[in-house]
Amino acid sequence: MLGPRAFSRSADGFATPARRHYAFWGVLALSALPLISAALLPAPAADVTAPPMEERQSSARIREGTEIKEVEGVFRMTGDRVTFFSEDGQRRYVALENLNLERIVARIADDPTPRQWRVTGLVTEFRGANYLLVRRALLKSRGQPSEDDFF
Repeated sequence: MLGPRAFSRSADGFATPARRHYAFWGVLALSALPLISAALLPAPAADVTAPPMEERQSSARIREGTEIKEVEGVFRMTGDRVTFFSEDGQRRYVALENLNLERIVARIADDPTPRQWRVTGLVTEFRGANYLLVRRALLKSRGQPSEDDFF
């Protein structure tokens, strides 16, 4: 059994063997904490709004602040978000929430069949993906456009 003298300094001022022993294990434990905590803590939740890394790198991004004008395509619900797919199939944007998008979602809820839209908006970037702030959307109707077709 170790007594109080086991942890004191020797007469020449050096640490006793017991003190060196516990200092060694203490430093070792402290240096291993980051590794232990990384192994024990759960991994961060996946970001559901950002596309996978492969998808982000494979498609060419449009610079932040680019204005798109009169692009035709369809809006579709993707999970709890709305995505705009261009008619030519080259682009798709997760739409950012605003009053225009709220009106588009209301129209989609009334009639879930895909309808063509002509969209003008502002492109933004976040974590390697593009998003679309809808400034104006025109529902392309089969007949003459009505006052309710403009957003």
